[in-house]
Amino acid sequence: MPGLLFNIGQCHKKLGEWNKAAFFYRRYLARVPEGTDVQRLQELIAEMDEKEKEAAAQVPPAAPTPVAVPAVAPALARPMRRARCRWCRCERRWRACRGRLRRC
Repeated sequence: MPGLLFNIGQCHKKLGEWNKAAFFYRRYLARVPEGTDVQRLQELIAEMDEKEKEAAAQVPPAAPTPVAVPAVAPALARPMRRARCRWCRCERRWRACRGRLRRC
């Protein structure tokens, strides 16, 4: 399980998601197995924190641009079809058609 946390941290690092990478490295550090290079792991966490600070200082959050929705041309709009009876396919709704055996 701890190895998976480290690998998830590596994936986030390669994606440029420094905050998430540091989170998973910290989780791995809490469950670190014997014989692991803890010093290198702490360096990775510090590196991710520095990159997160740099990214926050460089790019202010941009407002999303509104997307214009094109209007549907009236010639392309399909008219609604009327509901038909299930049994005889007349123009009345099927509940209005009084039974299967009679004609509407």
